[in-house]
Amino acid sequence: MVDHLAAANWMFSLVNSDGESEQPDMPEPVPRPVRAGTAAEPRSFPAPESPEPLPAPHELSSFFR
Repeated sequence: MVDHLAAANWMFSLVNSDGESEQPDMPEPVPRPVRAGTAAEPRSFPAPESPEPLPAPHELSSFFR
């Protein structure tokens, strides 16, 4: 979350500054600690057993009325 906020602030200041001033450097990502016993790779989640059925066209159109 912090990295995204820093990047958003950097982009905002870059876009809203005049073209003649010195541009700020892009923020560095914050290193994340790795907990003991956890893999450094992201976790994978099992796929849902059965997908939910899609609504019929008339059900979908009645929703948006």
